[in-house]
Amino acid sequence: MHLIPTEALYLVLSGLYAASTVGLDKSIAAIATAIVYFAFAMGRASH
Repeated sequence: MHLIPTEALYLVLSGLYAASTVGLDKSIAAIATAIVYFAFAMGRASH
């Protein structure tokens, strides 16, 4: 199992922070970006 990339963890935490600050509707894009980046990083690390 690979470790979670620091950038992905930062994006996830940023998304959660945005959700608690400006509301979930405005942070969906940030969370989706974190998920996409995480999936990309995991796929790249598995090769």
